[in-house]
Amino acid sequence: MKKVIPKGARWLKSSVKHIDPVKREVTADDTVISYDFLIVALGIELNYDAIKGAKEAIGKNGVCTNYLYDFVEYTYESLKNTKSGNIVTKPQSKIKGGVSAENSLFTMDDFVKQHDRNVDIMFRSGREELFEVKKYNDSLINQMEEKHIDYKLNEELIEVKGKEKQAVFKNNKTGDTHTLSFEMLVVTPPMHGPSILKSSGLLDEEGWVDVDKHTMMHKQYTTVFSLGDSSSLPTVKMGAAVRKQLPVLVDNLIERMNDQEPSHKYDGRTPAHRN
Repeated sequence: MKKVIPKGARWLKSSVKHIDPVKREVTADDTVISYDFLIVALGIELNYDAIKGAKEAIGKNGVCTNYLYDFVEYTYESLKNTKSGNIVTKPQSKIKGGVSAENSLFTMDDFVKQHDRNVDIMFRSGREELFEVKKYNDSLINQMEEKHIDYKLNEELIEVKGKEKQAVFKNNKTGDTHTLSFEMLVVTPPMHGPSILKSSGLLDEEGWVDVDKHTMMHKQYTTVFSLGDSSSLPTVKMGAAVRKQLPVLVDNLIERMNDQEPSHKYDGRTPAHRN
């Protein structure tokens, strides 16, 4: 980190505990720092606790997740040993990486077919549609059907019974619950915005930093900007989006520092990385 911090910037190795946009102060551990302008880029938080038994089950009995570094290798080891049924889950909440669950799904499907295994692959999503944009939603549906993947929507993972190798789902529309057996379960946990901002007055009703979707300036506090996963920007939460957001934010911040209205507009692009 030290290598990439520009000269003249002070690196405070402390955790943010509170932000007061009225006083324009940030509390980091026991230090209170005053600011003229603030950029909030606190990312997204994983909430495995929302799924009963998930934390205790991960890393054993075929229960996997790709959102915790220490367990990524276990996902691959489990996949290599799977011979019957796999389940990939996706929560109703916004998540880091947008279609990361679907990426896991199709990678697993390709792997088992390359190794000539007759493995049932199931996808359970808590959302009403596979993707918000119709063009891509239709494409995902076509791929699911072509690959003969058993997918269902409005199905939220609410409990993992690791030893019994069972996953409990709740239908978000009807409230009904049912249990599926698995050999391998890939858990995508529910996620939310930064918990430490709950009392700051910076968040919208959904728990994201409430910014204008074009200028990235806070809708109420004009000395605050936000980008990336913690912001309310209506885009897929991924690093590629930040690449396009950052230059616009910087230009608008400079204008605000010069007592001008921000005039640069972010257009919502989230381009994929290309070599």
